[in-house]
Amino acid sequence: MFKPISSNAYKEYLGTAVNYYGKPFRAQVMFWPGKANILPTEEGCELTIQNEALAIV
Repeated sequence: MFKPISSNAYKEYLGTAVNYYGKPFRAQVMFWPGKANILPTEEGCELTIQNEALAIV
């Protein structure tokens, strides 16, 4: 599953790309299901390394 990154997270997470391109662009985060086949956005998903990515979508 792909979700767009919130525009207020661009500077902190995509700062080098923002400086390089010098114009607006779109970026997305990819999420994948865990061993129980549950995506991080679904109820019942355990904490994963994807939690930081969830905070910027």
